[in-house]
Amino acid sequence: MSESFEQYFAQKEEGKEKSPEEIKKEKALLLAEEIKKIKERMKKEGETVEGYQRIIELGQEIEELYEDKERNYEAEVKTIVANLKQALKKGANKNTVA
Repeated sequence: MSESFEQYFAQKEEGKEKSPEEIKKEKALLLAEEIKKIKERMKKEGETVEGYQRIIELGQEIEELYEDKERNYEAEVKTIVANLKQALKKGANKNTVA
């Protein structure tokens, strides 16, 4: 009985939620492993255009994972203004809204 009890908690820890950074890191490592496999295969079987194209695609995917997305400030401003207008319509004081 204690064995199944230990297995239950071991499984719970394995299924622990990961942070976005951990997930990003794992994805990047998987992509890097795939690049390594392609390079090894090309070393054995010969270089191919398709192999290099796939390596480039995987590299771009890794780059995209770590690339900071530009914020859409215009959309954010429009949302804020709309929320402020809505608050004012509901009777909020101009001095306390902003």
